[in-house]
Amino acid sequence: YLSRKIQWTPTPDLVTSSSATGLCVGTVVAWIADTDMDSEGNPGFVCSRTGKPARLFHAIFDEFEQDFEEWELEECFLEEEEEEEEEEEEEEDSE
Repeated sequence: YLSRKIQWTPTPDLVTSSSATGLCVGTVVAWIADTDMDSEGNPGFVCSRTGKPARLFHAIFDEFEQDFEEWELEECFLEEEEEEEEEEEEEEDSE
């Protein structure tokens, strides 16, 4: 899932400007494995649905960052074609 593009609508409390309202595109940049443990031996993350250790993913958007449970993330993935279009737009914007 790393480096995959996602599309998500943030809650108003996550954004600092009106430009980030509506659907935002971000990139998955990090994750916690379901086998990760903290210093006390507890799971690094526990799924809100199952109550069991699970993977947690971190995505960066233009104006904010957000963590996603795996099931949330899977609902946000852009199709391959959409991902390619988004990457092309980013390249054009940087020129």
